[in-house]
Amino acid sequence: MNAIISHKSEAKREMRKTSDSIFDRICKYYFNQKTNVKLTAQEEAIRERWDFAWKLLANMYTRRQVTDALVQTYQVHKTVAYDDLNKCMMLFGDPRQSNKDAKRALSEEWITKGIKKAWDDQDLDAYERLIGRYNKLNKLESENDIDTEDLLANFKPHQVFIVASMEQLQAEVKKLQEDLVLDIPHEEEQ
Repeated sequence: MNAIISHKSEAKREMRKTSDSIFDRICKYYFNQKTNVKLTAQEEAIRERWDFAWKLLANMYTRRQVTDALVQTYQVHKTVAYDDLNKCMMLFGDPRQSNKDAKRALSEEWITKGIKKAWDDQDLDAYERLIGRYNKLNKLESENDIDTEDLLANFKPHQVFIVASMEQLQAEVKKLQEDLVLDIPHEEEQ
């Protein structure tokens, strides 16, 4: 975190504004390059909790584990720990999403190595399976292929109620048939 605030060594000190929340002041402490915010002791304690929580999240701890660690380490209530967790993710971002991208990159690298090894060993079955996994991981499947699983996952059933008599429906059918474009008369050449 020192790298984030190292640009502030020679900046002017910003006066405390009454409309700034603690979150605003800590955010300015980290990210506002034009000012040098001096945090109070209370704000510094909160900043340390947020930093601690984010580091635990970055080390792949669950939200519950992080809140339990905050409660034990800083003797705060569980509600304060959950609030600290949410605020640190608002401030620094969600490291779990970055971890997901990193895992995807590692997986892609391992699959690539496996593809090369399968090709060298002439194991075409493993080669084909790994190519399939690589394509699925990188979403390289054909754009024209419709994934029925995705369609069914987003499918929401609907009911249509038609309130009309049979005569009204037949009249509507007749009207629609008349409105259809008729084929232009033509003769076939021989």
